[in-house]
Amino acid sequence: MLERTALPETSRPAPRLRLPRQVGMSSQLVQFALIVLGIALVTFIMYLYVLPNSQINAAHTKIAELQAQKAELQRQNSEVLKEIALASDLKSLEIRARQIGMGPVESAIYLSMPDTGIHPQPAVPAERPAVEPTTQDNPLSNGNVERQARQLLNGAADWADGTLSRLMGN
Repeated sequence: MLERTALPETSRPAPRLRLPRQVGMSSQLVQFALIVLGIALVTFIMYLYVLPNSQINAAHTKIAELQAQKAELQRQNSEVLKEIALASDLKSLEIRARQIGMGPVESAIYLSMPDTGIHPQPAVPAERPAVEPTTQDNPLSNGNVERQARQLLNGAADWADGTLSRLMGN
């Protein structure tokens, strides 16, 4: 068997870690420094946890505000589209036109223009291709209603400008 003499016996205890005497720090000062360092480390770790959470909460609040603003803008947009649809109704347009003095032409006024040598060719009606109706052909689709309303308003504005210019003598 193995004899006990094969392993060296240690009679000394394991050496303890000690600060060199040149530093001149007492054990209480070392403990205080370690406690302060521990508190600073825990504070830093908590800061790393709290900061992103507060930023996430702020982002959630901003998203909720933007969603509420989007819903309000969509509601306003639908109200405007409804007003455009009502304003582009031909019967209501006719009633409003009569209220401001507009109506069918009773007598036409023809102006003589000097001869410029350019004679217009008679217009030949173009044949319509046979296509199936789409949403563009539907006068009640949102895009057509809005486009027609804008064309109508632009035409009315041009007519008013021309009439005002003629009345003013320009």
